[in-house]
Amino acid sequence: MEGNMEGYAKNPSSDLTRWIYALLILGAVIGIVAAGQYMRNVYTMFIVPNPTGTILLDLAPLGETTAFQYHFDVGSGKLSLAKPPFFGYSASGSRDGHSIVVIDSEGEQRSVFVIDLEGGTHEPFSTSDAIPMLLPALSPDSQRVAFTTPPEDVSTLQYIEAWSIYVAERGKIPEWVAVGADPHWSPDGRFVLFLSEAGLRLFDTHLRMELLVWPLERADGKANMKIDVSDDGRKLAWSNTDNHEVVIASIESWEPFTAVVDQRISVDAFWPVFSPDGEWLAYEEVTWGEFNDNPRLVLYNIASGKMMVVADLSAFDQQRMFMTDWIQ
Repeated sequence: MEGNMEGYAKNPSSDLTRWIYALLILGAVIGIVAAGQYMRNVYTMFIVPNPTGTILLDLAPLGETTAFQYHFDVGSGKLSLAKPPFFGYSASGSRDGHSIVVIDSEGEQRSVFVIDLEGGTHEPFSTSDAIPMLLPALSPDSQRVAFTTPPEDVSTLQYIEAWSIYVAERGKIPEWVAVGADPHWSPDGRFVLFLSEAGLRLFDTHLRMELLVWPLERADGKANMKIDVSDDGRKLAWSNTDNHEVVIASIESWEPFTAVVDQRISVDAFWPVFSPDGEWLAYEEVTWGEFNDNPRLVLYNIASGKMMVVADLSAFDQQRMFMTDWIQ
């Protein structure tokens, strides 16, 4: 039979089969290479860089009634009492990162101070003998400061319509501008965004008028809600413990004001603050019903959804806890 093998006609499909196998193998190799490149791109896309900077908080140790300024070093994960040149409470950084504003009280006199972070010096910005100041926000040009004042009657603290917004120019007496809380400046310094009972309002410092720009539906604004605006003015965070969520929105325009919700984080949390680059959001998360509500500091990466508990705050009174800014 071996001698007759050469006499058989050659199978015409054998070459075609070899070519098909070769093409399939080549296609598989190309597919593997392409898939590998795709996975590298996806991996690169979702690499989450470690956040940096310092988160500013006002904390009262359990059993004490006075809150002190604390700093959380995001890089090292260390929480410590603020050291000079920092002092006072309710600290907030400037847009350029060169200074912060704080409130300091001496007797009945309350003052807004500006601290130069490079030189370590400080100077009074505005003073009032009667107005209790909270949450100061320095305008982008550093010439004005907006702040909140709580009601005199402590039984009305939960009602946001009992709070007020003031604006002060450097060296001048503060001026009342609106009913509400938690003011934040627009990037051009013309508008002040703040919380009201009806929702978010915008005060126009040029026209001296306010406008409801984000009405609440089936709910009222409350004093325990908090908002933050990223340093570039393009993102908004809004916490609402009644809805058990923190909303992250993109600000598309300040005039007219338009914003679109991007994410809703299901969480019971207060005090959302953006990182200086706007890539992260920090907030104080709680668990209702646990001792002292089990407060902890959480960092949330906006692009990837990565969430990290970075500090246990249970040694501090949750009712006297403020997280006021994140600076570089």
